[in-house]
Amino acid sequence: MAGRTKPKRRRVTPRPAPRDPQLHAVRAVLEDYAMVLETLPARSMVRCHRLTEQRIAEILAGKRQPHDVEVMDL
Repeated sequence: MAGRTKPKRRRVTPRPAPRDPQLHAVRAVLEDYAMVLETLPARSMVRCHRLTEQRIAEILAGKRQPHDVEVMDL
């Protein structure tokens, strides 16, 4: 029995959510995306996903368009 430790006590009350603005923004985007998934038909979502994947492949291949957004490291 050497090396055994006592079990750790677990917190009974839930921890409050962190007040990080970036986390809040991500949660807002996920809520909006969930709403879109519930609203649009599956066929439309699959088409959007395929077009997005195709466009990302074009951007990575160097085929940029004037309306493209440039993501910068913060």
